[in-house]
This record gives sequence, structure tokens and C-alpha cells, in this order.
Amino acid sequence: MADATLVYNSKVKAYDLAVASGDLLTGDDLKNAVLISLFSWARADEGETDASSPRYGWWGDLFADTPLGSKLYLLRRAKITPETLMRAREYILDALSWMVRDGVAADVSADVSRSSFDLLRVDAVVTITRPDNATESVRFTDLWSF
Repeated sequence: MADATLVYNSKVKAYDLAVASGDLLTGDDLKNAVLISLFSWARADEGETDASSPRYGWWGDLFADTPLGSKLYLLRRAKITPETLMRAREYILDALSWMVRDGVAADVSADVSRSSFDLLRVDAVVTITRPDNATESVRFTDLWSF
């Protein structure tokens, strides 16, 4: 099933709907689900932010068993250490766990690493194994810029 295509605008560092000749472009619904899951901000738990920082999140999550989004935003100012990379991987897997629970995927894995080209950049590859064992990967360069 095709979904509205999301495109990344690096100038404003945000995703938007793709439009051509006044019509929405359609594209890969799995990639869009990954983008929305990773780059929507899940509400931080009590104590995960300092008192002066907002906990963010979506008000609709107050009524949901599983909140939407990830907590990757909590790491944007963190020093890039092995622990930070491990937390980023955990946040990614947590945000995408709904895919396995809902039968969209048989498995979800993530590889998070410090870029070998720019030591201030964190890259990630998310691999989704569908129920028919077909795999799709989504690559992110510079997680902190999204």
C-alpha cells in the first residue's frame, strides 16, 4: 500500500509531504512508518530531563498503551560515547517495537555507530524483516540533525 511520501529538507532540518503539480506523491509506507516512529518525540519519563527542559510528547499518548515516537531527541546534546550509541539503539528498537507487535515485521534490528567521516555524527541503519522474510533497510546519516 502506498503512503504519502515524506521528503527531508536539509535547510530547515525537517520532513514534509512531497508535492508535484499540486498532487501528493506516494511512496514507501514502511519507510514513512520508520521516519514517524523515530522522529516524533515520545514523552520523556520523570527524571529523564532536567527541571527546566520540557518532557515533550503527544497529548494523545496519555490514552495509549504504547506511546508514539522515540526518545532520540534526549541524546542530541549528549557526548558521543559507547553508552550514548547503546542508548540510541535502545530508543530506536523501542520506538519500532510496535511493528513486530502489530505483525508489520517479523524482526527489527538497528546498527548505530559513530561516523568514521565526522566524529560528531551518529549514523544508523535500521533493518526491518517482514513476515515473508524479505528485508528492507533504512539508513540515517547524522541522527542528531533530524
